[in-house]
Amino acid sequence: MCNLDKHRRIPADGSRSIIHFPNLTEPDRANGIISIEALEDHFVASVPLALKHKLDFKDTMQFAVNFGGDTSGISEGYGGLVEIYKFVADSVLPRFTRFFT
Repeated sequence: MCNLDKHRRIPADGSRSIIHFPNLTEPDRANGIISIEALEDHFVASVPLALKHKLDFKDTMQFAVNFGGDTSGISEGYGGLVEIYKFVADSVLPRFTRFFT
């Protein structure tokens, strides 16, 4: 999946998922109660069985796609692309309207 721009292609360069564990506190993380291991295509979260309730999560998972990468020279999330679009549409292009009217 790519966005096609007038001057360049901005490819989708990976994604990330954000899962929030509301019962897991900063002291829990600092004390090493939870262990999260990143593998090639997944993560493994480990916690003692007595504390498994700390890994309960609500249905508030977030998913983000990053656009760009090494070859395109840009790396932005969706929000960054929206900001660029708004800047160009609201600030840059209006300065050139006199040339097109």
